[in-house]
Amino acid sequence: MRRIEAFLWEDWVVDKLGWKHGLTSEEVEEVFFNPPYKLRRTKGEKYLLYGRSNDGRYLFIVFVWVDHQVKVISARDMVKSERQFYTRK
Repeated sequence: MRRIEAFLWEDWVVDKLGWKHGLTSEEVEEVFFNPPYKLRRTKGEKYLLYGRSNDGRYLFIVFVWVDHQVKVISARDMVKSERQFYTRK
């Protein structure tokens, strides 16, 4: 993964993380620095990150790169199939 200089957060994304998924932006940011994680690129410019927070919560994150900054689009707990993909070697 590229070097991360900062995270770009839109207020509506942070609000949605809280009320819909019970997440904070800080918890989402932790996943980017907690290997092992799995990273996939979609057909467009979006990336999918599968990883764990410091508290061990399994998270699925959708983001885009803006230079060396990460702009999180969405994040939530992994569903069963995503968790199986993440834990597979």
